[in-house]
Amino acid sequence: MPVSPHPRSPTNRRAPRRRSGTGNAHRAWHQPRRSLPRVPAPPCAPGAHRRGEPADAGACEPDPGSGGGAGAPGPPGHVRHHRGLHARGLDPARIHEVERPEQAIAFLPRAFQRRPDTVAARRVAYVGPALGDRSYQGSWQPPRPDVPVLLVSLGYQFTRRPEFYRACVEAFGDLPLHVVMAVGPDVTPDVLGPLPAHFEVHAHVPQLAVLAHASAFVTNAGMGGTMEAVQHGVPMVAIPQMAEQRVNADRIEELGLGVHLPREQVTARALREAVLRVAEDPAVRAGVTALRTEIGRSGGAPAAADLVEDALGAGR
Repeated sequence: MPVSPHPRSPTNRRAPRRRSGTGNAHRAWHQPRRSLPRVPAPPCAPGAHRRGEPADAGACEPDPGSGGGAGAPGPPGHVRHHRGLHARGLDPARIHEVERPEQAIAFLPRAFQRRPDTVAARRVAYVGPALGDRSYQGSWQPPRPDVPVLLVSLGYQFTRRPEFYRACVEAFGDLPLHVVMAVGPDVTPDVLGPLPAHFEVHAHVPQLAVLAHASAFVTNAGMGGTMEAVQHGVPMVAIPQMAEQRVNADRIEELGLGVHLPREQVTARALREAVLRVAEDPAVRAGVTALRTEIGRSGGAPAAADLVEDALGAGR
């Protein structure tokens, strides 16, 4: 079945440059250089482990004398977490102010929040995603404006999936699509086998620039990418790689934003059927449009800034 082109017309952006000698596997997008500062993660923050270690490597040791009475073990990471707070001049005894704040800002629409009535904050402002300027990531234009664009990305952490990307080549190799795959730094195009002419493969892509032209998005269902897709009106095939993303994928399907395809059920046939369904189903398009409209009414970064300023003013 043919896939309908995305209704948005292309923007007047700079055409992509091509690097010589790389062919369709490395069709280049213009990427200006920019140096970004490194910000150290707190000792027990998600992602604080060194690259290449499992996520729980060096997990913080439990505190045998805390929580639940004498001798009861504390939660994993309790001791190192408290030490990290002390090292930054913060009082661990006030952690409840973070766990149960008077006010909180959530960068998603309320409809996407699972069980919003159970959120501990007294007042939550659901301001929707705050997408800033990403021009430093580069620009991207489709080579043919009349051909629908499919973006495939599993985010930054779960990219060592060459078998998944090969399934994508098999699934979409004969469809009338232009396929953009972001495969991370550890998968090279040569391990994927021969690539059709309508595929381009990169370690990373300027995701917002591609989503601006996309008709569908095969995603790991991270919250950031999910909100970016909705804000650009793009339906999703959600293939979560971890627990938190499974919750997001379920929400994507419940709200009619796309379909949840569990990673253990991924085959070339399943991928193909899922992409064709979300790209052509009017109900999915309506679901994305409805949540996109809610995001438009939520206020975004300006609303969040106003709330922060109001809270600071009230505390003076």
